[in-house]
Amino acid sequence: MLLLALLGSLAACAEPASRSLDDFFRDFTDEWVRRNPNQAVSTQHFEGEEQDALSRQLTPVTEAWQREGIRLAQQGLDELTPFDRDAMTDSQRLSADVMRWHLQDRIDSELYLDYRFPFQQFNGVNVRIPSQLAVVHPIQSERDAVNYIARLAQVKDRMAEATAESQRLAAQGTLPPRFILDATVTQMQQFVATPPAENPLVTALATKLQAVSEISPDRRAALSLEATQIVKAEVYPAWQTAMAMLESQQGDATDDAGLWRFDDGADLYAQRLRFFTTTDLTAEEIHQIGRLEVSRIEVEMDTLLRQVGYVEGAIAERAAELR
Repeated sequence: MLLLALLGSLAACAEPASRSLDDFFRDFTDEWVRRNPNQAVSTQHFEGEEQDALSRQLTPVTEAWQREGIRLAQQGLDELTPFDRDAMTDSQRLSADVMRWHLQDRIDSELYLDYRFPFQQFNGVNVRIPSQLAVVHPIQSERDAVNYIARLAQVKDRMAEATAESQRLAAQGTLPPRFILDATVTQMQQFVATPPAENPLVTALATKLQAVSEISPDRRAALSLEATQIVKAEVYPAWQTAMAMLESQQGDATDDAGLWRFDDGADLYAQRLRFFTTTDLTAEEIHQIGRLEVSRIEVEMDTLLRQVGYVEGAIAERAAELR
């Protein structure tokens, strides 16, 4: 999202002399978003028929889709490299640096594509799909509602892709820890526990439809009924199939959660550290920074607690007493 914002704002401050670079930013960003309908919907990146077409799709979750994105990232990096950095404006240079960093990270991630959990309780497919539809998808017209129904009808396919991917990963030893499997299955059970008409995928649509005055009450009811039927006939069965697959993995899962349990765990950990910290610091260096920060904060807390009369006991004890 940060990358898109930087590139999207570039056109407003670009200088004519650097038009070719701006063309690259624009064209590559268009291509990047075009292959990710969920991103196109959340950003409303395009207009007219192209945006409308993407608003009827859900982004694939296959390994092939991931690898296509990595190839596109390499293509973008190859096209960006020849541009003279010294000839760029400050804005262009910042955008180019951010873009280069993001694309290189995507390329580097290819080595670790098999260390993912398609289903999990925080941002697995089982969470992202309902969020993409019930929360992100805008409904400001009847066409938006029709597009919502079209996307809802693709949920079964995306869930099938994620189920197949989870089975592929499990076959080669990449299983979520038991506690993630347990939490995910419980969460998914709750999702299908209500009657289809009361599922968030239906109720969110119905609520949003109420705000669109151009849609008649009868048409709203028909759209809600269509969504209900899809949830009953397609979404719930897809969830049940995925849950059965995850339940079958529980017996083979362990409580070990660290990346050290994988052959490339140390390298994967270092790659994720670079992504989340934008530095080349090692895990031990980051750990030491954390320890120093805890010590610094505790000194400040001790000073403040003493100022308000809490002088006895450990920091945690005094903070609890203050609360």
